[in-house]
Amino acid sequence: MPLVVLACFGMNDGIYHPPAPERRAAFLAGLQQLIARVRAGGARLVLLTPPIFDAQPVRARTVPADAAGFGYGRFFAGYDNVLAEYTAAELALQAPDLTVIDVHRAMTEALAAARAREPGASFSPDGVHPNEAGHLVIARTLAGGLGLAPPGTDLAAELKRIAADPLFPLVRDRRSLRSEAWLPFVGYTRGPAFKSDSVQAAEIAAARLEEQIEAIAAN
Repeated sequence: MPLVVLACFGMNDGIYHPPAPERRAAFLAGLQQLIARVRAGGARLVLLTPPIFDAQPVRARTVPADAAGFGYGRFFAGYDNVLAEYTAAELALQAPDLTVIDVHRAMTEALAAARAREPGASFSPDGVHPNEAGHLVIARTLAGGLGLAPPGTDLAAELKRIAADPLFPLVRDRRSLRSEAWLPFVGYTRGPAFKSDSVQAAEIAAARLEEQIEAIAAN
């Protein structure tokens, strides 16, 4: 069983619609279910507020609040306001076994600073999924929220430094390997259901990568 569970909760819960009481209630109910499940397992929950929705790069695919329909690729233009509402709800939670880290605010502030220098800058070219710079903002925010001191260098310079680090491809490959193995092992549905029986082979390969990572980190 895990000791700590990290969850970034909220991006899809408004299903790209305008704000509505029933969707907010469903979001809050799901949030409480997540907290209860993690607590029942004896773990601590580190909850990240949702990343931003960036309407600027997908303006042609956004629609107003009175549109006939909404969804991925037909986004409510003000959907980031829905995520800001969900962020506020998460930040209002109080529990001794819960830490809430505000990714939404950090990304909002970082994007504003980036656009002051380059008006076309974006952390989410498709409006939803963070690019490498967006992920770096999230990682720094998470590290800071856990009491670490991430470097405050320019995002582009830091991404270049990370890409040149020999640890990076090993850590990336280990994460990808385990993610691709565990997702079907846990089971998920995208139309058809996907379920695998074992992650043993992936865990053996991941352990070998971990040995290489530890060897480099020790030098």
